[in-house]
Amino acid sequence: MRSRLIVLAMTALAVCSALASASGARADQPAPATAVDYGPRVRPSLEGLPVPAGFTRDQLVLGDRIFNGEAAGGKCMHCHGADAKGTPVGTKDLTTGLYGWADGTVSGIKRGITDRMHTAPGMDGDNLQPADVDAVAVYVWAIGHQKQ
Repeated sequence: MRSRLIVLAMTALAVCSALASASGARADQPAPATAVDYGPRVRPSLEGLPVPAGFTRDQLVLGDRIFNGEAAGGKCMHCHGADAKGTPVGTKDLTTGLYGWADGTVSGIKRGITDRMHTAPGMDGDNLQPADVDAVAVYVWAIGHQKQ
């Protein structure tokens, strides 16, 4: 429990520091080195993404929208990036299909979203409805199984 609190505090400190640095940047000066700049990110195309058995393309599309902050107050891309390849905040590349916190199934990814994201304050899926979590899990599964 203590280690979780330490991780939570460190994550909150890093996010607050990055936000404060970014908001203090002037238009006539480059952003300071601590500002959050993940470079160009290319959102995966939905066209070639597979749909896991038992789920629908509509769920995949909704999951993409939630992941990228276009629906249900989703904030996934803030830490995972629009391309889902992770960011300097310390998130993993979700496009590999290898998850340290899930077994790679849609249900395992759902558990990761609902149970294991407590180290990311305000980003953990607490406000998502069950159908939203299903959709994000389908999307994360799909980007982890796309043809390279």
